[in-house]
Amino acid sequence: MRVLFESIGVLVHYNWGLPYYMTKQGVDVLVNSNLMQILMGGVYYLLRARGSIRYVMLSTGIGAMFSMKKVINEKLVNKLIERTLHSYKPHVLHINDPSSTLFKVKDVPKIFVIHGSLDFASKSSCKRLSYIYQNADNIVTCSRHAQSILRELCGIDSTVINHGVDIELFNPLLPKNKARERLGLDDKKLIILWNARMDPLKGLHTLIRALANSKIRSDFNVLLYVKTRTINKRYFIYVKYLIKKFELDKEVIIDVSWTPLHLMPLFYRAADIFINTSYTEAFGSLTMLEAMASGVPIIARNASSNPEALSDAGLLFDDEDDLREAIEKLAYEPKIMKYYGYKALYGIYLRGLTLDVVARKYIELYNKIA
Repeated sequence: MRVLFESIGVLVHYNWGLPYYMTKQGVDVLVNSNLMQILMGGVYYLLRARGSIRYVMLSTGIGAMFSMKKVINEKLVNKLIERTLHSYKPHVLHINDPSSTLFKVKDVPKIFVIHGSLDFASKSSCKRLSYIYQNADNIVTCSRHAQSILRELCGIDSTVINHGVDIELFNPLLPKNKARERLGLDDKKLIILWNARMDPLKGLHTLIRALANSKIRSDFNVLLYVKTRTINKRYFIYVKYLIKKFELDKEVIIDVSWTPLHLMPLFYRAADIFINTSYTEAFGSLTMLEAMASGVPIIARNASSNPEALSDAGLLFDDEDDLREAIEKLAYEPKIMKYYGYKALYGIYLRGLTLDVVARKYIELYNKIA
């Protein structure tokens, strides 16, 4: 089985971990990627794969090149894709970009994966999705939540394949004190980790307000570690305003630095609690899955696909007061905190949210349409 796999965004587990686990199951994968995606995690998996993953770099993916994207796509990328298809002869095209040139390729079966939650989809979205439905042999959604919206809104059926996490990398094997030592964090602190892009839809303000009004500030040495990227400048200003307003300056660290994938497990293993405040997610966020696989107790907003991804392996909240109560429940009850850490970890294994299982599901789909 030969698959031309089109990468998307900064979903490292998906772009590179998934192809890697496919190659371990005997699939020949050629990843259609760009320089930014390679730097954002591709190098790690290419080294692990030892030549079993091949890739073709069709653009840089760097902001300065975006103005040239149309020209590059029309004059160079199409020719390169044609040459790639002619020499590689894939059995299946794995497409993630709704505007992908690969939809124009004839006589090769295609799957298209919708990575969004579809929470903000409208009837106007259906026109583009109908085109994709007509030109793809199968549409994949990452959650039953998205599958239901797609069916009800557009009358389009899809196959659900959840995102997965690399448990060879994200696991609870590293002791918490060692992780904190390597990060230079105080081993006596109660560390709450929040990891997402700095955007209003990610809801960090809810956590800041909940923490500001929580009694744990007087009873514990609390640290909220915000690991973030892709900054929405206006929202970032608002977040910093809230931190100053509630006098949380000494209790919050905002880390906007880029961290190589292989070092990210340190942050999860250093944390006592992981909180997902997002209003909308394709499947509970990959960072939440990473935290679960690391054995960290999870608190997540009761919205979008979060409840589906977390299931009963953590606590859900509806508003700021709920979130504050959930944090206090874990902080004041070490046994409950430990219990939900185990629940999160076993939830990953029991529900098949590991990349080897996800890879097998995609391979089964390939075989159905090829």
